[in-house]
Amino acid sequence: MGAFANSDTATFEVGKTHEVGLMGVGGDFEVGEIRLWDLSDAAGVPSDKLDDTVVRAHTGPIEVNSSVVVDAVPLGGGEIGFITSLKDGESENPPEEVEVGYHNTIHLANIDDPAWIELMREASSALHSANFMAVLPLLSAAFENHLYRQLYRTMRIQGKSEVQIEEIFDECRRGRFLSWEETVKHGLKTVTGTSMVDDEYHSSYDSYLGFKRERDNAIVHVGYDENAGQISMEEAVEHFNTTIEAIVTIFEICMKGR
Repeated sequence: MGAFANSDTATFEVGKTHEVGLMGVGGDFEVGEIRLWDLSDAAGVPSDKLDDTVVRAHTGPIEVNSSVVVDAVPLGGGEIGFITSLKDGESENPPEEVEVGYHNTIHLANIDDPAWIELMREASSALHSANFMAVLPLLSAAFENHLYRQLYRTMRIQGKSEVQIEEIFDECRRGRFLSWEETVKHGLKTVTGTSMVDDEYHSSYDSYLGFKRERDNAIVHVGYDENAGQISMEEAVEHFNTTIEAIVTIFEICMKGR
């Protein structure tokens, strides 16, 4: 999210640290999130394809060949540091080498991304870490930030001044556009001439509305005598994809309105 991506494999001697430089990366670029997989393992999240074989990547550390622990950290300058160590009690015929797959992001250093990209990146990280409950509020916050950012950018392109836009947002906060739901219905219509509930985009609206209601029931409006709802991996992935679709829909509507 807001970055380039790289996938590769490497073989490491067990019990040592290793530095791997990414070709063509350095200077203004730095390594972001790193995910690992045991090439013989098919458990975890998410799915990545390598040579037509489905494998599963995890944030480290991971267990490889049932006897070696591998982790990875960004070192700066476009390098990744890998750490390999033998598990306690695995001294009988330990492997000398392990082969590991890795997937990492690469992004520009010292560049402030829009808040919605940072929030989606955090949601992605929570998803890969199997922290599914944390994914939902991050997705919700990312969508709303993107929505108001696109409205602002659209009004600026239409020729409105900063003062005029601030007055419009103040009026929205006092009126019917206060909630995200009213904003995608009436706020978008006012600024762009198109609403998210128009026939062309209604399916995206319905999907996102379903996600918001599940989020509210599972997390936000939990009763004092109730437990927080459980979010499965499949549900978290579905909500992530639904939010991406809704974000693209808002972008498309605003682009047409410019």
